[in-house]
Amino acid sequence: MRWQTMDPIQRIGVTGCAGLVLFLGGMTAIQDGSTGTDMALALCALIGATLLSGAGLIVPWGVACRRGHSSALAIFALCVLLGWTGIGWIAALVWSLAGAPRLAGVK
Repeated sequence: MRWQTMDPIQRIGVTGCAGLVLFLGGMTAIQDGSTGTDMALALCALIGATLLSGAGLIVPWGVACRRGHSSALAIFALCVLLGWTGIGWIAALVWSLAGAPRLAGVK
């Protein structure tokens, strides 16, 4: 699938996966006792991974916004506060998919 044809939610998911790969690579380099340039690259990978993985945490909020969910702000709060636990992220995703999507122009 090409990046240009991806839905914004799919892009966030791909970005989060890339962050996870960077994180694992950085942690492996640090655990191997790397020094100098290798350590600097590992730290850059960890910083990049943190930023990219953060995008994956808000996927449920993006789904809620896309569906016009009335509790999108609360879902965002759940993602930020408890999304890192995994259980909080799954709960936010289930909540964002619950209920019928709001139709345009109907309140």
